[in-house]
Amino acid sequence: MSAVVTIELVVPAGYSPGDYAMLFGNGGSGSIDWESPVTEQKYDLFPNGAGIYGWGRAPWGRHRWGRAHSMRTPGWARLPWGRHPWGHGSAVLDIPVELDSCGDYTFALACYDAAGNQHEGEPGELTVNVHTGAPAPAALSMDYYNPNMGRLVLAAPADPWRIWYHGMYYSNAPLYTALSSGLLSHVVIARGHRNDFTWDGAANAIAAVKAAGVKFIAARCLWPLYDMGDCELADFFRRDYYIQEIEALRAEALELGADYCALDNEPYADSIFKYYLSGSYYPTDAEHAQLDAAITAAAAAVGKVDFIYHAGAITRDAFRIIAQLGRNRIVEQTYWYDPPRYSTITYPWDIFGVFLNTTRTREEKPEAPYFLVSDALDDLAALWTGEKGVFLYTTAALYADVADALLEHAT
Repeated sequence: MSAVVTIELVVPAGYSPGDYAMLFGNGGSGSIDWESPVTEQKYDLFPNGAGIYGWGRAPWGRHRWGRAHSMRTPGWARLPWGRHPWGHGSAVLDIPVELDSCGDYTFALACYDAAGNQHEGEPGELTVNVHTGAPAPAALSMDYYNPNMGRLVLAAPADPWRIWYHGMYYSNAPLYTALSSGLLSHVVIARGHRNDFTWDGAANAIAAVKAAGVKFIAARCLWPLYDMGDCELADFFRRDYYIQEIEALRAEALELGADYCALDNEPYADSIFKYYLSGSYYPTDAEHAQLDAAITAAAAAVGKVDFIYHAGAITRDAFRIIAQLGRNRIVEQTYWYDPPRYSTITYPWDIFGVFLNTTRTREEKPEAPYFLVSDALDDLAALWTGEKGVFLYTTAALYADVADALLEHAT
């Protein structure tokens, strides 16, 4: 550490031109060392001719109003009458001292005449306690929070996340290949909605992720795909629906030993919630406000999940609203290399999603091609540099080839 303290001396009457002071100290502990001054500098008690001579000794020409106050004091506010009265002193010495360590510092100014004789009397002492805490850590962020378990983990900024997606019907062999690359920080293992699918068959994938020292994100769909159970369309606007889904996900994640949990807010298959999110009906402003109130209330009641995808949709504001349930929002409308489209994304997001393939060619839309592994991690990484990270997605059909490409990129 280092600190600077400034010692001020208001020079009293009784000194003569040529007199000076020297600074002594204790080095941060103990008594003052009168044998070795803090610095060899001699501080003139009559700097620039200013000082108290007494009315009979100080001619107006030497101690004129303009010289004493304009040169030594920037303004009346710095040297008020109460501090610098006529009878007390007309010169102020400012002595900065740089300190390299903490301590209980004591300083004193010993005054001498022009011949080097110390003035009579004991110099007054000034004590300065300099104690600072440990250096402030880098800005911390919430790494994990489970309000039900009372568990909060803080983390310092690290390298951007590289999050790999492992879907429900994906083979485990490509996952093992991808993990062997050493390039991944997190793996999402997704299992649809709890009404439709269990975690049976996921144990080997989960064990491989943990063995590789990679963070395991347990992911569920927010909406049932086939078995609607007790769900009804009105649940879309009900706070309690979102609370129950978050709490159920957290309970599963805890049982699985997951590091994080995630929600996929896109409706699939036969979900009735497609009506609001992917059907021909578009919610009204009033319905969006109702949805926002439900989401806000749910997050306030049980907290947010660690990750959510989609972060939003250009033509569907409901996705953006629901994405407020996640602390880290993964944007999927960046899946293809289409910079003009990126400029139309106005909703907030945290993690840049890419759709990986072993070829850039995308027949259905050639002007917006796939990402190669090298694009996502190196050549086009500027697209997500400065964000929290990149989400590496591909389909089950492309999974093995993309995993091989990831390993090849690492080597």
